[in-house]
Amino acid sequence: MTSQSSALRRCGRSEDLVVILHAFRGGPRSVQSICEHVQSEFPDADQYVPQLPCHLFSRADPERIAKEQLVEIDRIQASKDGGYRSVVFVGHSIGGLLARRIFLLKHEREQEAGSPGEPAWADHVSRIVLLAGMNRGWSAGHHLSPLNYIQWRAGAALAGMLNWSGKAPFLIMSIRRGAPFITKLRVGWIRAANAAAAGGRHFPRTVQLLGSVDDMVAPSDNIDLVSGRSFHYLDVPYSGHASVVHLDDQTPVMDRAGRASTAGNERRKVLSTALTADPDTLDRAGYIPSDRPLNPQNRDITDVVFVIHGIRDVGHWTQKIARAIMTRHKETHGVIRMASETSSYGFFPMLPFLLPWERRRKVEWFMDQYAEALAEFPGAHFSFVGHSNGTYLLARALRDYPFCRFKNVVFAGSVVRSDYDWAAIYKRGQVQRVLNFVATSDWVVAIFPKAIELLRLQDLGSGGHDGFDEDAADNHLFQVRYVRGQHSAALVEENWSAIAEFVVTGETPQIPTSIRSEDQSAALARVSRFAPVVWLVLITLVTAVGAGIWVLGGSGVSGTILTGLYLVLVWKVVTRL
Repeated sequence: MTSQSSALRRCGRSEDLVVILHAFRGGPRSVQSICEHVQSEFPDADQYVPQLPCHLFSRADPERIAKEQLVEIDRIQASKDGGYRSVVFVGHSIGGLLARRIFLLKHEREQEAGSPGEPAWADHVSRIVLLAGMNRGWSAGHHLSPLNYIQWRAGAALAGMLNWSGKAPFLIMSIRRGAPFITKLRVGWIRAANAAAAGGRHFPRTVQLLGSVDDMVAPSDNIDLVSGRSFHYLDVPYSGHASVVHLDDQTPVMDRAGRASTAGNERRKVLSTALTADPDTLDRAGYIPSDRPLNPQNRDITDVVFVIHGIRDVGHWTQKIARAIMTRHKETHGVIRMASETSSYGFFPMLPFLLPWERRRKVEWFMDQYAEALAEFPGAHFSFVGHSNGTYLLARALRDYPFCRFKNVVFAGSVVRSDYDWAAIYKRGQVQRVLNFVATSDWVVAIFPKAIELLRLQDLGSGGHDGFDEDAADNHLFQVRYVRGQHSAALVEENWSAIAEFVVTGETPQIPTSIRSEDQSAALARVSRFAPVVWLVLITLVTAVGAGIWVLGGSGVSGTILTGLYLVLVWKVVTRL
């Protein structure tokens, strides 16, 4: 095989191209044994093995990496007389994510009639092989060894703090579970695979090789049965996340028949199956890596509604409102063709809510749920009912994940900024209609998120107290001024039918007179204008009480103990309430 460049290796007579993409902190040398084995299986195939900007401190955008590699593969295709008859992708870890994204970008362009002069090759991608592909992104959980867990958590914390510098996020943070790139890949894959199946069009066979022991990435992160329900999963014995590509490993092992072998030889056998086996053989060799069966796709469902709770809440009420919406749907359509999603992200106390990275984790959780619902109900329209932090989850998701779509949206006790750019959201076609309930006495929003909005410290605000700016809303935004009560005023049982009406029909509902008010609390409205001062007073008061305990208790052991107990009490309040 002669070399045209450091990345493309031509054999001279090939009609096949194999693209091999390395892992995070890797390079072409880290997949050398993979290249050699591919050459033994496809001796006449050209190989493209690029050096990707995936070093430890890389701030490269994975979407940009995929687009740059697509340009290179287009160039290689154009340089080949007549193009290649077959293209195979092999990707290790993040390389597997990039392989799928590169194909998806090309597939989408060709479905949109492509660009003049671009070679068409998406339909020639015959197979995508994923080696320990982290298909749901990574998450630092207790599945890791103590040392790896500490490394992941410390690295994530450091990266999060450094991101406050305003620079681009680190590459590793862009591929965590629920991050925009990961969710975009999963959602795009689901939509493209469904469209290809419905239209009888080509879609590549995808084979994922899973190490028997993955000490770096959780099984639930490697395995994405949501977007990868049609994948073939093969078990690679004696292998971990990094070692799955070490085909020259001479460690003595026993094969499945009890004969002496080596770890590298056992890996080569599985890779050969992944690269060359026919579909029937892959079906026999594969397995479903899950303790429970997948939920079957349900194309009869036309609508799905998410009902998401807020802070200091576990969302027991969400199912009740969901049932009211389902009942209204049946009354309108005569049959229930709607599903609800009321999963909880857990109790979310006050202090974590004020931390941007903790809110971001909840947004990523929400988009993970979105992808799962999209896979289970591929033909459905999505609507949303959110309270407090639930409203923030959707608003931030609409901003950071422009591919997500919702039909009718209901906000109650919203903590979203009053100047949120709904016009841009409508223009992108992400939302059809929004109903926002503004309460008369929502002191939670009026004091805490509004102070943050006035100081412009974060992306929290007073949508539930002041309402949203309606300029350029183009009749998509409907606001109820006011519902009588505090932070949860709009969630009372008398209002369930109004919420259900809007979700099901999109029409502005009649609000019960028992909870409707024409005026807001004048006292709270005045105080809210000075919300940052209220914060300052509260902080000063807490500090003064602590100082008083210290002084009254003396500087000895008793004073220290009393002050310590007070600090523990304050900490419990802000982290548990």
